[in-house]
Amino acid sequence: MGAVYEVRDLERQVDLALKTPLDRRPERVLHLKNEFRASRDLVHPNLVQLDELFESDGLWFFTMERLRGTPFTTFVRPGGSLDPDRARRALRGLVGGLSALHAAGKVHRDVKPSNTLVESGGRVVLLDFGLVGGTERVSQERTARAGTAVYMAPEQGCGAGGPPADWYSVGVVLYQSLTGVLPFAGSGPDVLARKRAETPPAPSTMAPGVPPDLEQLCLDLLQTSPGRRPGGDEISRRLGGPRTTAAPTAPRGLVGRARELGLLREALATAERAGPVTVLIRGAPGVGKTTLVETFLGRLAEPVTVLSGRCCAREFIPLRALDGVVDSLACRLARLDDAALCGLLPSNSAALAELFPVLTRSFRPRASPAKRSRPSPSKTRRPALGALRKLLAGLARKSTLVVAIDDLQWADSDSLGALEDLFRGSLFKNVVLILAARPNAEVPKLSGRRVVLELGAWSPG
Repeated sequence: MGAVYEVRDLERQVDLALKTPLDRRPERVLHLKNEFRASRDLVHPNLVQLDELFESDGLWFFTMERLRGTPFTTFVRPGGSLDPDRARRALRGLVGGLSALHAAGKVHRDVKPSNTLVESGGRVVLLDFGLVGGTERVSQERTARAGTAVYMAPEQGCGAGGPPADWYSVGVVLYQSLTGVLPFAGSGPDVLARKRAETPPAPSTMAPGVPPDLEQLCLDLLQTSPGRRPGGDEISRRLGGPRTTAAPTAPRGLVGRARELGLLREALATAERAGPVTVLIRGAPGVGKTTLVETFLGRLAEPVTVLSGRCCAREFIPLRALDGVVDSLACRLARLDDAALCGLLPSNSAALAELFPVLTRSFRPRASPAKRSRPSPSKTRRPALGALRKLLAGLARKSTLVVAIDDLQWADSDSLGALEDLFRGSLFKNVVLILAARPNAEVPKLSGRRVVLELGAWSPG
């Protein structure tokens, strides 16, 4: 999916790893951004720590901690033979990292030895979040059938797969660690078909000296039915480790806030009846702004069109407040047929594709910019924002449009100005713009109806 380099951060005087797409095709760039955003906020000793996302003259890359380690199966089979104690210690680390990922509502989907490194001090680190999926809207746009076939769970071949699919992959890694061979080998489709119909030979029939407890755990993880596989807590207990529920988690559900959800629903009804509404949600860190917005958006259904994004202090990219929204727009446009797409595209779509190249994957040949030297951003921005304004207005004419931007306190001044240009005046008739930010954050000056929700810490009653 990309190339990884060792680099030196001259400002902080630390070594880092830098990942960049193999080329600048829009789908490669979108994949890279999704990888960074899917797990940028997760902090756990058994997960690789992502650092910062950058764009520079059309080149996209992100940095992360530099790891010096050995692939999982190499570590637990020093000299080609299983070391059971090493296997148990390394498995506990892998289970801890994967459980933290699951506790945050995410699924890795590509657990394998090369994505699980063991450092010299014994720290196990799960890395490569390129296929991570979960509850975020951006992840819903990913290709469902993804992963490495020999490590995938049987249900992944049909586009399904939650946390049990990751535990199946752990079972494959464990089987390979115990025996030195894979439970199933061959071409991708053949392997997945066999996994749905067969159980692999017991590890003890493939190699001598396999510990009975690890063999049984391995076979349990490789159950064809997802519901019969053990989860993180049970695996950790069987390995003699701590409960995995100690892993840090993000809030997984909204507690209270019925009044605020009601006001958001009222804003939606007002926009459909009387014109655009801006909802500003203010609150200190940790009071639940993000959870409130995600819960509201998650309850919306067709024909409402939802475009969402989030600002991040660790993203050094142009128009950072709009970038995620445009990515969401690109994914939506890519699902339209040619007739519906042509009915939406404004005449100056090429300028929009120059400013946001990710859109070229959606425009198909009609609006793809000609191959020429890139114009300066100052010359591109005004016509591009004008085209984006018309495109969003076209979507709003077909159905109610909800645009949500979280953590607006990290927006750059260009983004705030662009938001003012996009949503000014009377072009929009059926739009709700939701902006979530910390208190005293600078927000765009928008005309029309405005609702302010001040969130304090929630308490019962």
